[in-house]
Amino acid sequence: MSSIIYIGVDDTDVIGSVGTGRVARGLAKCFTDIGLGTSLGVSRHQLLVDKRIQYTSHNSSKGLAFVTDQDADEFVLPALDYMKTCFLARFRSGLCICSEGKINDEIIQFGQTAVKQVLRKQDAIKLAAKYKVFLKELAAAATGSSARWQPSA
Repeated sequence: MSSIIYIGVDDTDVIGSVGTGRVARGLAKCFTDIGLGTSLGVSRHQLLVDKRIQYTSHNSSKGLAFVTDQDADEFVLPALDYMKTCFLARFRSGLCICSEGKINDEIIQFGQTAVKQVLRKQDAIKLAAKYKVFLKELAAAATGSSARWQPSA
């Protein structure tokens, strides 16, 4: 039975990166190419612009939606594999993958609040854990003159 899987991406634009939009569109193509489902598109989401938040230009994130017969878990490894090809030194990224059945009023309210006030990363992590939603911070750690990808703890 088909359902919709939602994927949230933020690459916290490091100067010189390809940008969140290109990462999200590449991720959508990756999922389509490996047969995970049909893309419903990529959308831009404006987050709060505030001097207490680090961002490069506009502080926006991207959302992807896929019609699929697969579980949300099937999107995790391909997403991680694709995103590690986009990393630069000092790169920090966020990835969230959620089936439509897990979205509820508390999750929606948290997202709506993100456009109005500064939120704590640990609150997002707790909320995702509460509803068993995949949420991971990813980072590229500089090692000498090159960068290596690593999931954040």
